This record gives sequence, structure tokens and C-alpha cells, in this order.
Amino acid sequence: MCLTRYKKFDMLHGMLKTVTNHEYIKNRRKELGFSQKEMAAKAGLSAALWSYIETGKRNIRTDYIPSVADALNVGIDKLFISNN
Repeated sequence: MCLTRYKKFDMLHGMLKTVTNHEYIKNRRKELGFSQKEMAAKAGLSAALWSYIETGKRNIRTDYIPSVADALNVGIDKLFISNN
């Protein structure tokens, strides 16, 4: 993971009001041509958890943020919608 992503992770980790951008995550996975199961494996998550994240039933835990961003090949800021 590049240093820029770590800096953004530190910034987002400190924010209290963030919501996972579920639609972006789903669309990005499809754009890359992966199934939920394949993408979950790339991120080191269970297929069930990935499904919950995509459907909005769960937000991404902070310790999973870097691996999800890496699996999707995006900066971590793309994974969230600010509530501010």
C-alpha cells in the first residue's frame, strides 16, 4: 500500500461521522469484473461480510479499510460519504 493511502487512512480513522459509500463499492467491483466472493477474498473478508458492506447492512470496520481500498484499487477516501 502506498504512503498516500496510509495518510488518508489516518485522517479518516479520526473522523467520527462517515458512512460507507456502498453503491460506489458495488459499482467499482463490477467495473473490475469480480464477483462478491472473489473481491472478498482479495480483501481478506468473508463473502457474507462483503455482501453486507455492498448492501449497506454494515459499514467497513476501520481495520478493514486499507484492504478494501487495495482490493478495489482506489484511495480510501472513495469508500466514504461524509455526513458533515
